[in-house]
Parts: sequence; structure tokens; C-alpha cells
Amino acid sequence: PGGLARPRRGWPIAGGVLVVAGVALCLEGVQRWREFGAAIGAAAIIIGLVLACPWLAGAAGRLAPLLPLPLRLAVRDGARNRARTAPAVAAIMAAVAGITALAIGGASDFRQEQIEYQARLPMGSALVRPPLDRADAVGEAVRRDLPGVPVVPLKALPGPDGICTSDDWAQCPTVTFLADRDTNASFDLMDNVVGGAREARMVLGHDDPAVTSALDAGKVVLFRASPPSSGTTTAKVFYWEDDKEHTIRTIENLPAVVAPGDPHVRAIVPPKVAEKIGLPVRTEAFGIDRTDHRVTEAEQARLDKTLNTFTKDDGSVYVERGFTGSFGKITLMLAGAAAVLALGGALIATGLASADARPDLATLGAVGARPRTRRLLTMGRAAFIAALGCWLGIAGGLVPGIAVTHPLTTAPEQKSATAHRTTVPYTHLRAYENVY
Repeated sequence: PGGLARPRRGWPIAGGVLVVAGVALCLEGVQRWREFGAAIGAAAIIIGLVLACPWLAGAAGRLAPLLPLPLRLAVRDGARNRARTAPAVAAIMAAVAGITALAIGGASDFRQEQIEYQARLPMGSALVRPPLDRADAVGEAVRRDLPGVPVVPLKALPGPDGICTSDDWAQCPTVTFLADRDTNASFDLMDNVVGGAREARMVLGHDDPAVTSALDAGKVVLFRASPPSSGTTTAKVFYWEDDKEHTIRTIENLPAVVAPGDPHVRAIVPPKVAEKIGLPVRTEAFGIDRTDHRVTEAEQARLDKTLNTFTKDDGSVYVERGFTGSFGKITLMLAGAAAVLALGGALIATGLASADARPDLATLGAVGARPRTRRLLTMGRAAFIAALGCWLGIAGGLVPGIAVTHPLTTAPEQKSATAHRTTVPYTHLRAYENVY
């Protein structure tokens, strides 16, 4: 009968060849074709396992003597009727393999995001960026929303990354302080903050006596730069037009020091030095120092709503809470999808098997088998199909999942970040083991 047919001898061999080729494609193809190499390799592995499923179902039947009677009968029945068992196992295997690869790739990418994350502000501090033409009104609104909380206006000299509110770039001169800069800097929150000890504490997150002393002495404090050999720096005022830099003037011999750390500003400039540069100082943000107050999520929502009354695009409210991303919901969705597919395939196959196995069940009843034994036999068929499909799927998805992490994690967006490589969501994979 069809259910007892043996698999063609060439199929397991062809399947094994495809699996080996798929593994090689995953490991080598990802170097050339990145994610596409892993996808092609995964397809080859899954097709190979599908071809080998009848043989694997039969091979699994050799474990039957080690199992209790109901499971022993269920495994032997599944192995004997492999033409009926193999399609269900293959369907579950393909689904679980794809989900396993996605879970490993997603978990590794998520871990890389954690590594690449850089705090914009000292932990717990907040910053409100207003539209430049309505900064004063926004500042008043922020103070109303946070009554009794000290709000620090952060004034700045326009820098290379600043905003130009005119269509004529010649009307938007900027200033930079010449120094050997660290090229690994990822971004600047603000360019050149103008102020003293209060502004420095807001930017740094703590009082720094050396920085405070330098600002009190009228020295420019530079960040992410090499110490100036002469103890001075040069301010260059310029603008861009027609993709060319046009220097307006330079102010030489400005006393300067370099401070450690990366507060994501280029420099803190004493007010008297800012006057010498001759550019308008504008309020670019309002800060809430973490030592004064920690903005709650409800307060942040209120500030967002208030800011939206002034602008939809030109402002922002940011509270530094560290990395807040989560992969838990995605993991649950993937696990749920795999469980539904596995259970659905197993139940369908079990229903078909139960219809064919009515004579066997009748025989068990005739020889005095308890109803519990017959129920366990039916459940055992479902467990055998689901467990075999899930285990094959996990095995088939591991290599593509590990391979796809290479393009996801070896080119970190932040220059200073370190590639993390692979994260295997063991909790996700153990869920299949516990269920089946």
C-alpha cells in the first residue's frame, strides 16, 4: 500500500548533498552576496531536508524500543507509514527552520543595536529642541509644563552641523575651532555651546573642576581633539556656497584646553570669547539637568504635546533613558507562529492517521487496552510528527541564522562600535523542546 512504500533510494542521498551544499553556500556565499547568500543556502538546506524526510522518519522509528508502549506504537506507525508522515514533518520543518533563522538573525541584530547605542545626554537628563525662530516662547512653555524645575537655556554659536534658516548660505556663517579632531565621533548634539559652569554641568552630567576653571579663565574647552601644543586655538568663521568653503575671518591665539570624554558637543565657549568671534549667539535648546529633576514619561508626553503646538517638524523632546529597545515581543510572535504551524501540521496528520488506524484501535480495545492507552497513542502520533519536524527545523535553521548575522553585525553603524557577531535565542529554541 502507498502508506508502506519505501522512499526512493536516491532521495536521501540527494537530500544530503543539498544540505551539505546549502551549509557551504551559507558560510561562503554570505561573504560575497551577504544576506542573499544565506537565503540561497537556507533554501538548499530546506529542500535537502524535505527530500530526506521519508528516510529520517524511518530512521527515527529505530528509537521506538526505548519508549513507553503508546509512544512506541505511535513512532513505529509513523515510521511505517512514512509516505503519510513525511509531508507533515517536512511542512513543520520548513516553517521552524525559517523562523529559527529569523530568530537568530533578529536577536543578533538586536544585540548589535545595543552595542552601537550611544547616549546622547547624561543618563536621566532631558533636552527640548525648539524651532530657532520661536525659542523664547517654547522656553516659557517648558517652564509652565515643569513648574519649579530649573530649565537651562543652552545657547550656541552656529557650527558646521547647524541649521540655516535662510536660502542664502552666505547669510549663515558658522565657526569651527581648528584642532586635530577624533574622526570616530558619531554625531554632535550641538556644535559650540556658549556658557560657563552651569552649561558645562548640563552637558557633562557632573561638575568638572578642570572644565569650570578653564571656562572661568576665558579658555575654550574642546572635546574629542588633541591638546593644542601652544595652548591656543584658532576660530575660523566661514560659509559654504557652490560646494566651496569661503572663509570670512579667523581669530587666532584663543586660549584653549581639551577635556576628556564625548558629551556630543564640539566645544564649550566662554561668553567673552563668543563676543570676539562676532557671530550671533542663539538659543538652540533647553536642558533639564538630571541633578535637578528627572523627566518622567508622563512629563515627556506633555512636553511633546506642547511642542507640537509650535512645530511639527523642527523640534524634539529627548530624555536619556538608555537603550530601551526590546526583542521580547518579536520572539513571542516568532515562537507563536512556529507553535501554530507545528501544531496545525501535526493535528492534520494525526487526524488522517487516526482514520487509517481505526482497525488498530479496535484491536487494542479488543485485547483490553484502556481508553487512556488509545488516547496516548493518538497523542503520541502528533508528538512524533511535531517533535521530529521541530528538531529538524531547528537544525536546518541554525546555520543560515548564524550565517546571516555576518552582514548584520560586521558593519556597525557607529565607527567606534565593536561587531558582536552571533546571538542565539536559546529561550526561543528551548520553547520548542519544552512543548514537544
